[in-house]
Amino acid sequence: MIYAGFWKRLAASIIDGVIIKIVISLYVILLSSVFHFSDGAFFTVWYVMLIPSYWLYYAIFESAKRQGTPGKIILRLKVTDIEGDRISFGRASGRHFGKSLSTLTFGIGFLMAAITQRKQALHDIMASCLVVGSEISKDDISVSSVRVRKKARTSEKSSRVRNYNREPNLEFDSESETESDSDSSSDSGSGGGGDSGGNGGNGE
Repeated sequence: MIYAGFWKRLAASIIDGVIIKIVISLYVILLSSVFHFSDGAFFTVWYVMLIPSYWLYYAIFESAKRQGTPGKIILRLKVTDIEGDRISFGRASGRHFGKSLSTLTFGIGFLMAAITQRKQALHDIMASCLVVGSEISKDDISVSSVRVRKKARTSEKSSRVRNYNREPNLEFDSESETESDSDSSSDSGSGGGGDSGGNGGNGE
């Protein structure tokens, strides 16, 4: 499975940020042409619209069929749950607002995408999400999980076979020692009989 790395995710985020700001700016300019905003009012409206716009942009696109924002789609990325399924609007919203905690940790929450095993940022872990290559399907994720389980089972079976092969050797060694002792006893008995016969012949 190909997990999206930190730099690729950052590039997608920059693209999305540019798109959102351009759309908001055009919308506020349109409103300003109708209501004749002053400069102060223009920027106030712009900033007020920024928060809900980011939320709806990410939540709608990441829970849609393509499972990614335009920035992610351009870089061939998508957001899934742990099983590789499409996430709901609610989970996408939770993932988005979880970014506030990633920000409050002085950005460490975002940097976790560079060091965690599955390239998950803090908000990904909180929402139980993954960011993967868009060419990766749910079947690929399932196959990857199956391969890991099969590998573990194969290792376990190999260990059992090795242990089984060692046990007969121990039994064989014990049987060999027993047979060796029996042969020694037989030889001793035969030798004693021969001596007795010899003594009898001399007496006659």
